[in-house]
Amino acid sequence: MTNIKNIYDEFGWEEASGYQVGTRIKTLRDEDGFKTVLLKLPKGFHMDSHTHIYNEQHIVLEGEYESEGVT
Repeated sequence: MTNIKNIYDEFGWEEASGYQVGTRIKTLRDEDGFKTVLLKLPKGFHMDSHTHIYNEQHIVLEGEYESEGVT
């Protein structure tokens, strides 16, 4: 079954608990322990360095992003 989601509409966005105030999250896929989400980050967003036991991809649709000193 194909599951198509519009990443540009306002449907499905909610406050992202555990993140800086103003951060919004939209879940695109959540099955078998794997999740795909979009995050809208407020200007000046900062997250402390951390690690994961799984792969993580960052795709910037608008604005700028810096990770480990690289923009």
